[in-house]
Amino acid sequence: MDLSTVNWGSVADWVVAGTAVVGVGFGLSHLKALRASEAQAAAAHRDQVQIARATLLRQIDAEFESEEMYRSRKAIRALRNRSEMAMRHHHGEASNETIAQLSAAEFARQLTLLWHEARKFDDADVESAKSPARIAADRYSEIMRLPNWFEALGLMLRRGLLPKNDVLEIYDAAIAPTMFNLTEHVRKRRDDGPHPNPRFLEHAMWLGEEARAFIESKNKPLHAVSIEPKSPWT
Repeated sequence: MDLSTVNWGSVADWVVAGTAVVGVGFGLSHLKALRASEAQAAAAHRDQVQIARATLLRQIDAEFESEEMYRSRKAIRALRNRSEMAMRHHHGEASNETIAQLSAAEFARQLTLLWHEARKFDDADVESAKSPARIAADRYSEIMRLPNWFEALGLMLRRGLLPKNDVLEIYDAAIAPTMFNLTEHVRKRRDDGPHPNPRFLEHAMWLGEEARAFIESKNKPLHAVSIEPKSPWT
């Protein structure tokens, strides 16, 4: 081929072509910079989310260790121990599983009796520290403070505001037995009139089931536990 006869185009054509090549190069460079910026922004956002969650976890733990929550845990433990002692006294030959079921039923029965007495509280009891209704109301409120806290905690977990595994790792031993013992009382509160509350402690009961399953998974033999990596926020 005689190159002298080839039509190489005009100078204007070459200027346009050169400009297009430069434009493509600039566009690619800009796209890479944009993607790097987006990646940095995403990483910064993830860091902010983790910091916010860690801060919230610390605040939650401070609430759990507060004086009011300690008194609630203590009151629940006392009622649970009394219920278990009574069941062991009457059913000493029963298995531990049976004793646990019977103790939970007794725990719920006594708590429901306390609730019925507390419902009698009225304005006349405000100034009377010796009023049975006021004493029952105070005791019932103290016991229910922890389950009500579990209700708020369960809601936050279900909304994805907290890492579930981290929360269960810390509080599973408190959540599971508490909500197990409260089961029958919760059912009573949901169904009882004159104003039934079908969603009473809905999130706390869900949290109790999650804690129970979490404890069971931890207690499985190592060879039976999946080692598939999971998100830390599930």
